[in-house]
Amino acid sequence: MQTSVVLLRLIIQVEKYKKSNNKGGNRILNNVFYSLSIHQKRYNPIAKQYYEKKIQEGKVKRHARKCLERQLRNIVFKILNQEQE
Repeated sequence: MQTSVVLLRLIIQVEKYKKSNNKGGNRILNNVFYSLSIHQKRYNPIAKQYYEKKIQEGKVKRHARKCLERQLRNIVFKILNQEQE
């Protein structure tokens, strides 16, 4: 009985993460944002707080890091748009 509950929880977590896993795009930029998210998570208190909030919401650590990457991408995109205007 317990193993089936554990397996069910594992399947639910995998299905949640599967929907947002996209490996497309520029691999160099993805690597840069990955490194940036790791450093921000360690040294920036605001980024660490956002990461911990995602963990509290029930996200897997990898998915929480991807959410942080997305936020960093949004910030860079806004900066680039402001420079063009």
